[in-house]
Amino acid sequence: MTPQHFLAILGAELRKLFRHPAGRLGLVLAVLIGIAGPLGILWVGSSDAIVNGQPISETLDYSAPQGIIWSLRMRDFSHVMRLFVVALAASSLAGELGARTMREALLRPVPRWIVPVAKFGALAAYVFANGLLTWLASSAAGAVLLGVSGHWSDAAWGMTYSLVGDLAVVAVTLLVAVLTRSVAGSIVIVVVLAVMNWFTRAAMWMVETVLLQAEQTTYAEALGMVRPWTPTYAIDGWINYIVPYLGLGTDWYKPLITALLCTAVCVALTSLRLSRIDVH
Repeated sequence: MTPQHFLAILGAELRKLFRHPAGRLGLVLAVLIGIAGPLGILWVGSSDAIVNGQPISETLDYSAPQGIIWSLRMRDFSHVMRLFVVALAASSLAGELGARTMREALLRPVPRWIVPVAKFGALAAYVFANGLLTWLASSAAGAVLLGVSGHWSDAAWGMTYSLVGDLAVVAVTLLVAVLTRSVAGSIVIVVVLAVMNWFTRAAMWMVETVLLQAEQTTYAEALGMVRPWTPTYAIDGWINYIVPYLGLGTDWYKPLITALLCTAVCVALTSLRLSRIDVH
């Protein structure tokens, strides 16, 4: 096994992914979402609505970074891009296992773990390309329509958390795909896990609120210390940077570490399971 072998397999996976109709559609949507953020600010700003006794047009931040944050809100709260990534990941592994088209790849004279690692590498490249297109489209549209001033660091952190969370979702999807060998089954299971993830986040917030109201500050503080390390914050850490009243403060690194650990563990387990599959 040489680096050239791995790069050849990775290149083949990249070509399949970026030539896939769903993959190309996802890239087009990434650009459209990027443009929609700044346009959304202008559209809302033209409204006569009153918020807290003040015209909504006076409460908005008209800047390119804020346009990116609005694009991230459209991207992540709708989960549209994650659904594309989940579908691509499930099709990449479960689809080929179900159609028995992966048999040739697994019977090559290279370690089997190379196959899922290459697939993850290709999907990671797609995730970053998708995020980059959204960033560039939103930055360009925002610079023209809103101006370049503003807090670029908030937009950068929001995008970072969004992409790292996407990588964790990709890794989880690959693990589910190799266990189920079903594209539809993998998508359904990952969607159910995502819904459970949201309920877990809400439950932790509610428990902490109840503890604070009951003046059980010790337990509330303990939960507050654990919460940033949980998978729900790792996968959806972007919320803390694109919702104005939230934030992680000194805990900014904890969700990133958890997301990267989750990604590494899931890719390792996927490689282990695939190495034991009988393809004869």
